[in-house]
Amino acid sequence: MLGLFLTRSLFLLEEGRRKKEEGRGKREEGRTQGLKKSMEIVFYMEEGRRKREEPNFYF
Repeated sequence: MLGLFLTRSLFLLEEGRRKKEEGRGKREEGRTQGLKKSMEIVFYMEEGRRKREEPNFYF
């Protein structure tokens, strides 16, 4: 009976660890996607600024 209890407890612990690790992976993936998106936005803003300022360099 004790063996069954220990086996069940270890299974639940392992299941909890797996779910926690999956959650970490999803959060990390979300951060990566957010960072890519923000870098993309900054790139387009800088590109637009550069295009607006370029004609001013020619005298």
